[in-house]
Amino acid sequence: MHIVRAVVSLALLAASAHAQEEPGYPIEEFLSVTDFGEVAASPDGRYVALVSQADNVARNQRESAIWRIDLDRRARVTGRVRLAASARSYSQLGWSPDSRYLAFLSRGAEGESTQLYVLDMLGGEPWRLTDPERFGDGVSTYDWVLAASEIIFAAPLPQTPEEKEAYEAFYGDVMRFANTPQPSTIERVAIAREVRAAERIATVDFPVATLRVSPSGERIALVSDAPSKPQRFYNDFAENELYLVPANGAGDVRQLTHNFVQENLIQWRRRGEGLYATGLGCVDATRGRWTQGRIFRIALDGRVENVAPSFAGEIGPAYANGNFVQLPDGSLLANAVVSTSTNLYRVDPDAGRVESLTDFRGAVSNLSASADGKVIAFALVTDQSAPEVYVASGVRDLPNARRVTEFNAKFNSRPKPEIEAIRWPNGEGDEVEGVLYWPPGRPGEPNLPLVVDIHGGPWSVRTENLGPFGFAYYPALLASRGYLVLEPNYRGGTGRGDAFLHAIEGYSCVPPPPEPVSGTTSPTSVPPTTSSRTTSATWGWRPGRTCKTTGRNRRSAGPATSAHPL
Repeated sequence: MHIVRAVVSLALLAASAHAQEEPGYPIEEFLSVTDFGEVAASPDGRYVALVSQADNVARNQRESAIWRIDLDRRARVTGRVRLAASARSYSQLGWSPDSRYLAFLSRGAEGESTQLYVLDMLGGEPWRLTDPERFGDGVSTYDWVLAASEIIFAAPLPQTPEEKEAYEAFYGDVMRFANTPQPSTIERVAIAREVRAAERIATVDFPVATLRVSPSGERIALVSDAPSKPQRFYNDFAENELYLVPANGAGDVRQLTHNFVQENLIQWRRRGEGLYATGLGCVDATRGRWTQGRIFRIALDGRVENVAPSFAGEIGPAYANGNFVQLPDGSLLANAVVSTSTNLYRVDPDAGRVESLTDFRGAVSNLSASADGKVIAFALVTDQSAPEVYVASGVRDLPNARRVTEFNAKFNSRPKPEIEAIRWPNGEGDEVEGVLYWPPGRPGEPNLPLVVDIHGGPWSVRTENLGPFGFAYYPALLASRGYLVLEPNYRGGTGRGDAFLHAIEGYSCVPPPPEPVSGTTSPTSVPPTTSSRTTSATWGWRPGRTCKTTGRNRRSAGPATSAHPL
């Protein structure tokens, strides 16, 4: 596996006596830590569904499973059931309004595109609702119709055989980013075990990123997606707009928003008088500009407002599977990153106030809640635990949320690195933060081999926890083997306001921002390290930043690895 080779090479680069004496976490065990792709509380609060995912190194494959946690009226666990498992991925868990059915997207047979499946809580295997012959390019997204046992979904309109033949003849095996939108079809399908043909509601001239049905079932809200990843990140967010479609198929598709906001996850307000959306950008901007994540309120006349304009953190961070839920009192519950932690906050959309509800040293993700808000579920990784799923009995119980899974019990029994957040001046008038990982039981020890692990993005942040366990960041693994690891949150990162995020502008090429270097030299950050025992690593879109950083750092032995061989 490429990922194993990357970790092995990184772990061996600064080879030290400490690393030889303390082998630390076995690499294959570390790479096999279970993470959670999704967590979904049922509307009635009786169940919590989750998607577990872990690398099976022996089989050289990623394995996923859907689990159901059964709860009593006090949100205590009464049972655990594995509903489905395979080497395929599962995504977009969605409960039916009566909590009987659980829908999800997955690939079926080898080579099959992503299709829509349903599980019945009364028993039986999952069955497929959509026809892979008709929807050959897969299903993009879906939502339940609240007043009926129906699902409305979006799927790309596949190319005709003639179009495919012409495409393959021209491009061959060359990968090509689309520069024109692929039209989509909006369809309705009933929940029945016998195969039923889906009914077309409308077609639109763009890919659909998100779809939500109004509480009355009369309207469908769509978010258009950019044709390809480069356009999504480097164009102006104008590709992402909100549209309304009549659910009965009568009437025109209406574009609701015309702005430079990248709308992402959407929810209808409880009475259907408008929508909420997570997203990036500024409502009154005249061009696209990356910002921290925020929640917008969107009226049916197209007016858009940021519900918490004075909040300095990032609400609903995408890299932490950010989400929000509407509580019965009209407030919003969301995960947000502030400084070096991702916690839960209550947002008052009318007053613009944001209230901190938890103080975990770690990162909350995959937030979900029952319809009455009395069962709240989420995934959490901390400085003392690999990811697990937790449940709380309402908002007041969040600080005392109970762990309801033990997927990583073996790993959690091992000695943990000592993790601390640090700050230092960057030499240009700003103070930056970072997360420092000490080898277990050795905090403050001088002359440890130092690895500076620079996150990609740059719109990201490292928080005080044992993860992440994916995307090739392995500070806990390196610390367990005797290395001191510094993860600097340089300018351009999130969790400290838009001004801090925008401060990286002008550093896209040379010179690099100075904070990774100053983090290794400032007396307020890390202890002295000899020149032959310091190295740096990066992963993501900015591998060149590592080379330029180490070139300026006299105490660096050179870059440890780059993510992309390109």
